[in-house]
Amino acid sequence: MTQSKIKMGKFTNIFLTGNLNWERMGGLPGLLLTIADQGVKSINVHSSNEHIGWACAAWRHFIFRQNIDLNPNSLAVNRLFEDKYFYALAIAISKDKDAAPLTEEQEKEHEKVNDAAKNIVKRMFPRPGDKVDSKDATSLKLNDIVSPDTTSSSYIIQIKQTRGRFNVEKANKLGVPKGSIRSVLSRGEPITLEDGTVVTPDQVLEPTINGPRVLVIDCPGAEYVDSVLSQDWVQSLSPAKHPKQTGKLLRSSALDNSASPPLKRQRTDNIDSPYDGLSEKPAVVYHFLGKSVNPFEGPYFDWLLKSKDLFKEDCMHFIQHPDYAPDGITFDSAALLNIKLRYLYPDNFRVLQACDAVKQMPANIPENIRLGYGFGVVSLEPAVQYDGRRERSSGAVDMAEIEELTLSPLKAKLVEANLSIEGEPTFVPPEIPETHLKDVEVITIGTGSALPSKYRNVVSTLVRVKPGERKSILFDCGEATIGNLRRLFGVDESIKVLRELQILYLSHLHADHHLGAISFIRHWLEANEGSDAPLYVMGPWKYFQFLHEWTQLEEAVSMGRIKFVDNESFIIGSSFLADNNRKIDEIERFAITDSPSFFYEMKEKVGLSDVRTCKAKHCDLAYCVSFTFDLSENQKFQVAYSGDTRPTNMFAFKVGQGADLLIHEATHENGLEKEAAKKRHTTIGQALDVARKMNAKYTILTHFSQRYPKLPNIESTSDTSYMSENESTSDYEGESLIPLDNGRTSVTGTDDLKVALAFDGMGVKLKDIEHQKRRYEQLKLFFAEVAEEESKEEQEDQEQAKPATKKKSGKGK
Repeated sequence: MTQSKIKMGKFTNIFLTGNLNWERMGGLPGLLLTIADQGVKSINVHSSNEHIGWACAAWRHFIFRQNIDLNPNSLAVNRLFEDKYFYALAIAISKDKDAAPLTEEQEKEHEKVNDAAKNIVKRMFPRPGDKVDSKDATSLKLNDIVSPDTTSSSYIIQIKQTRGRFNVEKANKLGVPKGSIRSVLSRGEPITLEDGTVVTPDQVLEPTINGPRVLVIDCPGAEYVDSVLSQDWVQSLSPAKHPKQTGKLLRSSALDNSASPPLKRQRTDNIDSPYDGLSEKPAVVYHFLGKSVNPFEGPYFDWLLKSKDLFKEDCMHFIQHPDYAPDGITFDSAALLNIKLRYLYPDNFRVLQACDAVKQMPANIPENIRLGYGFGVVSLEPAVQYDGRRERSSGAVDMAEIEELTLSPLKAKLVEANLSIEGEPTFVPPEIPETHLKDVEVITIGTGSALPSKYRNVVSTLVRVKPGERKSILFDCGEATIGNLRRLFGVDESIKVLRELQILYLSHLHADHHLGAISFIRHWLEANEGSDAPLYVMGPWKYFQFLHEWTQLEEAVSMGRIKFVDNESFIIGSSFLADNNRKIDEIERFAITDSPSFFYEMKEKVGLSDVRTCKAKHCDLAYCVSFTFDLSENQKFQVAYSGDTRPTNMFAFKVGQGADLLIHEATHENGLEKEAAKKRHTTIGQALDVARKMNAKYTILTHFSQRYPKLPNIESTSDTSYMSENESTSDYEGESLIPLDNGRTSVTGTDDLKVALAFDGMGVKLKDIEHQKRRYEQLKLFFAEVAEEESKEEQEDQEQAKPATKKKSGKGK
């Protein structure tokens, strides 16, 4: 949406389709954070699944926003939602027609669990004036769900009727005076003229126009097909079937639907409805089909073709199926930047992978049935019409042609600036002195902070200690990490990379550092199917609590293969219990009981001689870490990772001292020390000072601010001594912030360091790091061009956003 400039400031409703799992709603937490920042004050999230509120409550450890009201709304078993412009009827598609209803005891427990979940969500998204007691949402217990709900959410969307146009000629004949009285008739109310004549709306209004009906059918697998075929998709939305609940949510009594058994808590009181008796044939149908559902043969397709009484004759059908979906490049801006960076550093940037769909749509399919692609738009009023100008239907692309179009003007600018690299001899970096580390490879999958942008995804860094062997670690896992990994390596090669991975390390619970972890774990499990190798997930104990809860919804994530290790297991510093003031029973379940059983196992199985963590100065349960890998009897590799933090001596001198590789956040530019201190981040210069104090042999800076699409400046002066008024000279463990030891307060340049800036999709060996700066001037030119393009686009957007002004009349001149 960021790439396509879709404005989200007017979002009011989100309807989730399919099963309630991370694949379908994993993007929702990040979206909520984004739209909250864009000014959305209230949002409804709908699903036919009874556990939608529970699922949102499971996010309590990492989602909190005071400026948005979230309403997770279960429209289970054909409940109706009314908006200003449409009605939405949820249809719960079941894979088990004989599913038994809940017992009375289960009903009570279910209500209890859901009520507790609602209370948690309320505290996660408090409204202005809400009284939230001292127990914040993160400390509240979320009970296990009573019974799994494997139904798939589908919807009937009925656009409301539009009153006919006001007929001025008829009104004049009836003697209706001009003015506001006519608006009364337009609103559908009768009026009485001065002579006592009653004029009713039907006398002056054209016939009411029925709105179109849209179906959204989500059939996740072949086991759901029978349920789809048995539904009444043209049913009337009548008061007998759809009783009213207070507010805008209308809950129905049970319909005659054997696939979705009724629940005792449904209401049955009747109301008047503007759609009483209206049965409309669908004009548009979206078919979201799972891999095991054949879209062009068999029962589902036969039903689609033969149901002439169900659909309008010219009904548009859009079919989305994994085998018929091309895997094209979505982020054009990032792809073009990749081409430019690859031109400068051909050994460090891969050609981004894109491919056509596995299958092509058969010939002789009726014209009104087409494949559905991203960003295709259907206008529903005044006429139903498809607009495919923005749709993403391409797969594989001619990269050579795109490179030529992209690089030709850029090369000319380099020549003009006397920075051309054409004709230069091929540069081969000399081997590093530490020959046992020559194969270590670092892949910076995502390098941005806070939210994804057009040029940088949120942070994730893969370190392949021995490529080709099972000795890799992933540091943090922002949203879409697995997608970007596949974009870099392709499907087959990415499976090999996943099989190498042994540790997924999460530094803290801010959403930009782990929202991609569930999807990543699921793909890791698929890639390692048939192997008994575990994945060690090392992170804050509250993440394991979230993972334990979420796997109640996520069938594909098997906790038997996931072994959690608490970051506190390797802490250097003060007591975990004393520092966090936690109840011992909370610790026992997730840290003390589970973690030690894998503490020593991870070190032995992975081949680690040492693991150290310390508290990061950022937020609760945030950590810096150092891993030391045994490569042979006398050879080791130490990598230190800061996560998000202010610069601290504990990390520099105790945890990461002497590291072969330091990966450090550098969120803020030099000169923004005050802002960095306020937000508990590090400037570029401060990160470099940590590298000096750590005596790190090689350093990669990452996690850059997304505010501006410019090149981080590593050449400017940084005040490394700055601390805000509220910042203590001591960290959580009583250790000092950097610097307090040598009196140096400013540093310029990086001549004394082997350092590189991270970019999305960059892959470097240690020998490459110090040589990135040899083309720093070309990089500055590239990013100056990007900044100029962004500035132009921003000005164009501002011009388009301005309200149109009426031209002044020329009369009287």
